[in-house]
Amino acid sequence: MADAQARVAVFVPVVEEIKTLLLEAGFPIHHEDAKSREDQSGVRLSTDPGVGISVMWRLPAELNNRFRTAARGTAADPGLVAHWQTVQSAMSRALTEILRVNGYPLVVGENDLAPDEIYVQGARFPE
Repeated sequence: MADAQARVAVFVPVVEEIKTLLLEAGFPIHHEDAKSREDQSGVRLSTDPGVGISVMWRLPAELNNRFRTAARGTAADPGLVAHWQTVQSAMSRALTEILRVNGYPLVVGENDLAPDEIYVQGARFPE
């Protein structure tokens, strides 16, 4: 447990650097608070001591809800599913490129359940 806490503590300044970088690039940051959680879209950052900093684009709640409904088959709309996947993938590629260009060590697409999730493995490489 202490090792996991130490790894998370190491990632805290890196998370702040990434937030600043992405805000300067014009990306909104998704904030984890109960009041606005469902309505926000933007970059979601979370720390996982086993894999690094998870960076993922969160789509607006309305589009997510419509996608879930379509995916369940209650109102199957292949166009909506394709749109959702296109937007999710495009935003992931944009985030990946910004992080990579700025020297962060990345692992992308390792999670089969979240193929657009990006993992930052540590601080930026020295220039």
